[in-house]
Parts: sequence; C-alpha cells; structure tokens
Amino acid sequence: MSDSLLVTGAAGQFGQRVLHFLVKSLSVPATRIIATTRKPESLSMWSDLGVTVRAADFEDPASLTDAFRGAERLLLISTDATDQPGRRLRQHTNAVEAAVRAGVSHVVYTSMPAPAGSPLLLAPDHEGTEAALASSA
Repeated sequence: MSDSLLVTGAAGQFGQRVLHFLVKSLSVPATRIIATTRKPESLSMWSDLGVTVRAADFEDPASLTDAFRGAERLLLISTDATDQPGRRLRQHTNAVEAAVRAGVSHVVYTSMPAPAGSPLLLAPDHEGTEAALASSA
C-alpha cells in the first residue's frame, strides 16, 4: 500500500474525525488509509468503505509493528493511559519504535504546546514522546 496514511486510535473521537476528514473532506481514497484500534470490529463502517482496519495494542509492540507495516505516514494520536505514571509514555515509545521497525517514513504526533518544563502533569509524557520521535529520525 504505497503512499498510505495510518491513523492510530481510529475508533476514538479524534480518530473518527480524522478518518472522516480524510475520506469525506479531502477525498483521500479509502484504499490509501489504514486505521488501527484495539477493537477493529468497531471500525466496520470504515472497512466497508475500503479503509484497511487493523488491530493494534500499544501495550503489545509486536502488534504495532504488524499493524504499521506498509504505512508511509502515520498519525500517532496520544493515548489516554494516564492511570499509571509512565504508562502512556511507554505506549507512545512502543509506537515510535514499531513505526521505525515497520519502515514508516513520517510520523505526526498529537502532542501539546511546549511540553518541556510545563507544569502540567501530562507534559512529561509528551516531552518524552517528542524526544523518542526526534531520536528515531
């Protein structure tokens, strides 16, 4: 699937909006899109339109590598795993490493403005993810 676009967390609210924007507003052919989620059955509407739907679990790096294979560009939507310190950063790092293994050439990440030194509790996860992306280049 050359020039394919991959959206992680595609079953979530933001992921759904991204898929809708790509297919309906930008008229990107559905066959160029890969949508990943832990629950692929929840994306049957998109698979019916021609989107490739794959299972991906940020806790399972092997599943991520398989799910990301064949994607040229990837939108890494930040997970909501804030129940344990460091869990979200670990998940994001798993995704970055899987993207490298899968040969993804470009990753866009939904971070936050200026996470370095921010007093927000979620900032270290975003700062760490940005660092992982920078070191993967």
